[in-house]
This record gives sequence, C-alpha cells and structure tokens, in this order.
Amino acid sequence: MKTFSQGMLSTPKLHKVNYEEMEIENEGNDLNKIIYGLCKKKDKEISIDFKYKTFKDDNSAEICYNQHPTSFYQNLTHLILLNCENIKYAFPPSIVGSLHQLQQLKIRYCMALEEIVTKEEGANVVVNFVFPNVTLLTLENLPNLTTFCPEIHTLEWPKLKELVVRNCAKCLSFKSITEESEIDSLDPKAIFLDDKINSHLEVFEFRNGLAEITWQNQSKTLEISYDKSAYIPLGPLQRFHHLKKLQLNGCNYKEIKMLADLPSLEVLDVSWCKMLLSPLLSTPSFQNLKVLTVEGCHGKRGRCSVE
Repeated sequence: MKTFSQGMLSTPKLHKVNYEEMEIENEGNDLNKIIYGLCKKKDKEISIDFKYKTFKDDNSAEICYNQHPTSFYQNLTHLILLNCENIKYAFPPSIVGSLHQLQQLKIRYCMALEEIVTKEEGANVVVNFVFPNVTLLTLENLPNLTTFCPEIHTLEWPKLKELVVRNCAKCLSFKSITEESEIDSLDPKAIFLDDKINSHLEVFEFRNGLAEITWQNQSKTLEISYDKSAYIPLGPLQRFHHLKKLQLNGCNYKEIKMLADLPSLEVLDVSWCKMLLSPLLSTPSFQNLKVLTVEGCHGKRGRCSVE
C-alpha cells in the first residue's frame, strides 16, 4: 500500500498514525503523505530506528516472519513473542541465522509452544545455533515447551547475563536443577538451559509454581524457596562460584551436607524449614560461616555470629 485514498483526504482531528510500533504525527493534515512515508520507510527495511519487534495476540498456527525482509531481522535488538496461543514453534532455522544483533529475547504465554526452533525439512546434520549478542532470555508460561530444537544441535549464548524461566516445567524442571541423581536420566534436549545456569549469569530466576530459585551475582546470593524435595544437593550450589549467602525459605530439606565445600559461604539464612533445624545445628562444617540466621523452625528464631 502506497496511498491511503485517491486524491486529497482531510482528517483534521486525527492526531497520530500508528503502524506496528511506529507512531507518526499527523502534521500538515495529509494522510496520504504519511502513509507513503511509512511505506517508504518499510521499503528501506526500517534498518536504523526500528529495532524492536513484538508479535502479540496472534492466533495463527505460525508467526509470519515474511512480513519483513531478512535484513530487518539482522538489525533487530529486541524480539518479543507474547500470547501467541497456537504456535508450535517460535522460529524457522532461517530466522535464527539472521538474529545477529539480537540482545533480548522474550517468549511468554505461548501455551501450545513445543520448541523454539523447528526442524528444517530434510536436514540430517548437526546444526549449530548461536545467539552471539543475547544478554537477556525470558521464557514464561510455556507449559508444552520441551526442547530448543528437535534435531541434533549445539547451542551457544556467549553473552547471556540474565536468564528468567517461569512455569516451563517440561524444558527445565525444578528437579533437574536441585536433584543431581535425576539430571543424567533426563533427555538432554529437555534441559537445554541446564548448562547455562552458573556464576557467569548476573541474574538467574527459575520458578515453577511456588518453588523458586534466584541468583544475584552482585551480592553472590542464592535463594531457594518452597522446594519440597527432601535433600538439597551440593552440586548445583557449586555452580555458583564464590557463593557468599544462601537463603532457604519454606523448604522440606532434611539436611544440608558438606557446607565446608562451599568455601566462600559467609551467611546461611534458614526460615520456615521445619524439618531442618536439628540436623542443621548438628552439622560440624561451620568454620567458614560468619552469620547463621534461623527463623520459624519449630518456633525457634535467632541470629548469631559464628566464630
């Protein structure tokens, strides 16, 4: 579309024209000129200013990426898929190869989504997916997401700093993080983010229902809330090197083993973990702790410095 109407068209009360996420003031009361300018900008691939793209409330079976030329996605820095309820995958492989400048990727409330990248027809080789500049990845309320890609692949996020996963139990279960014995038995494609959970992240948040794990690199704090597992394993904790503060809230853990193997741990904060108090107080490995706080465990409450 190059023109809104044949001949002059007067719209004196029209303030703005909104095209996707661009807004243009109705200056000069010439709607045809505005439409022509928007289309001309699109023809030039909207390559300078338009670096944000949101696909929202789309009921189609797949996202129509062909509405923009490939070069448009090469300049994209922020991409959001929100409430696209019927899509089974987020990207075809051809689009992933164009996301060189992408910095933030958010996929939320896509209830039928099963994979991030669909399998390319006829492809039987190992595919390497690289997101070279992505610093933030958010996956939220994707109950059917099971894998990044159904074909054999490698996956790289070299600059990933913030990872947020909420209510995506099939792709990254709470047990796969907190129970070492179960990790090896899971399909590795189903926990494709598992190896990205480490101290290189500045922020990590994982939530499945009430159960939650958060990591803040700046304060070196790991908080685990409402985990109903019986034991807390050491291995996942050691992923967060230089862990200084561990907070446990409302968990069912019976014991914490080998705190001495967390050499940087200075603060242990335990609240409402009613099954943990006696084993906690009998644990001999407190030589690295400076502060131990216990609250809501069998009615006990206290804070003490540990020499």
